[in-house]
Amino acid sequence: MIHNMNAKYYQFVEQNRRRGGFFRSEHNEGENPAIYIYDVIDPDWGIGALDVVDALAEFKGMDVDVRFNTPGGSIFEARAMETAILCVSSG
Repeated sequence: MIHNMNAKYYQFVEQNRRRGGFFRSEHNEGENPAIYIYDVIDPDWGIGALDVVDALAEFKGMDVDVRFNTPGGSIFEARAMETAILCVSSG
């Protein structure tokens, strides 16, 4: 069962790599800044929590829209991202 889950995860990683997963932050005039996380949540295979922390630092004191489209990844990285987002949103 675990081997099958690992194979599925690496299949997602490879599909995402071919599809062109990405991470980007942008701020268009008149809109809230946005962070796009369209990749695997993993510091080695995709997007890590430190990437999100750095992007959030760019928009300190502003409301930020965070958009995810990910096949999954590391729950530890996802929880670290959640903590960073909540810390920023709570002031």
